[in-house]
Amino acid sequence: ETAIRVVLAVAFALVGCDDSVEDVAGVWSAPYGHMGGVTVSLKQNGRSLTGTACRTEYPGVVFSGARVAGTYPDVSFSVNYDNLAACCKDWTGRTFQGSFTGNGTLKGHFFSDGAEVSAELVFTRTSGNTCIDD
Repeated sequence: ETAIRVVLAVAFALVGCDDSVEDVAGVWSAPYGHMGGVTVSLKQNGRSLTGTACRTEYPGVVFSGARVAGTYPDVSFSVNYDNLAACCKDWTGRTFQGSFTGNGTLKGHFFSDGAEVSAELVFTRTSGNTCIDD
């Protein structure tokens, strides 16, 4: 009986220690705006995530080439002045912060000066890259 209790205790402890990492390398996109979206292209090395992000809004690109970084499950990027199209310099300094949920989605928000400035974006894996020069 004592041996069974020890085995059960170890089993329950291990359940809480799941250190698995979902494979999230690839292209992820979320609808955003009236006729556009945000695309994140990721590379993965273990828990380390790097890549680029862009935002399109018909008929063109709002920003592209924003550098993405993170440690799984978290990912973020900031939009710099040089990443922006001439129309959209008011996006300078906006930051996206999100997390992979473990069920095939990346969810997060845009922030400006520390304040949340978007509804929740829900990214799903997609094929291809919808950004120009990314």
